Amino acid sequence: MTNLPSAATTPVVEKKPAVHESSHVNLKVKSQDGTETPFKIKWTSPLEVLMREYCTQMSLELNSIVFLLDGRPIRAHQTPDQLEMEDGDLIDAMLHQTGGAII
Repeated sequence: MTNLPSAATTPVVEKKPAVHESSHVNLKVKSQDGTETPFKIKWTSPLEVLMREYCTQMSLELNSIVFLLDGRPIRAHQTPDQLEMEDGDLIDAMLHQTGGAII
C-alpha cells in the first residue's frame, strides 16, 4: 500500500499579489489605422479610466469601440494587475461591427 499525503498535510499554494517596480504601468492603445496612443495608469485602476480617456481623445463613443488584449475583449472593471499585464503591453481598439447579414 502506498502512503499518499492526506489533504490535511498537503500544502495549499496561494497566488501572491504581483510585485511591481512602480505603482504605474505604461500601456499603448493601437487603433485600426495603426496609430498608437500611450497611457500611464495605476496597476490597480480599472481599465475603464484608460478606455474613457482614449475615446475622449479620439472623439469616439465608448460603446462604439471594443478593446482587446491578445485578441480577447477587456471589461471596463478589470485592472492591469488582474489581467497580468506587463509594462508596454499593447491594447487594440476596434470599431464595433454591426450587420453582416445577407438578405
